[in-house]
Amino acid sequence: MKNVLKAFGIIAFVTIIGFSMAACDDDSGGGGSSDGSFTLTNIPSQYNGKYAWLTAKHSKTIWGAQSVSSAGIPNALVRVSGGTVSIPLWADTNRYSGNDTCDVDFYFDNSNSMYDPYIGGVSQLGFASVKFSNGSATRSYNDGRPK
Repeated sequence: MKNVLKAFGIIAFVTIIGFSMAACDDDSGGGGSSDGSFTLTNIPSQYNGKYAWLTAKHSKTIWGAQSVSSAGIPNALVRVSGGTVSIPLWADTNRYSGNDTCDVDFYFDNSNSMYDPYIGGVSQLGFASVKFSNGSATRSYNDGRPK
């Protein structure tokens, strides 16, 4: 049963990556001069203390996480506090700093690690056509659509 849950989690994870890769328009192809982050504001209080991560896509998958492994995969998530969270963005193992327009899939999770058995965690939001400037963007929780 444990192996079935692991397999299901891996399939769900690969599906999430695939959809995020298909959902972004690389409108500038340029890079910025600073390390990027995605800030989400107006988060309902029930998510305080939870953890957050995200995926977006331009020429490669953009990950939002506290840190990534040497393979460029998130290995630590960011804690939500006070109704806001600011998540560092990564393209492979480098900080993202581009000027792109992407659809963003945003996740809340109960754990600091996305490798727990229940990938996707507590809740998921989608944000369409997010414009990143020098790798950064800000959205309100109220702008997201539940997924």
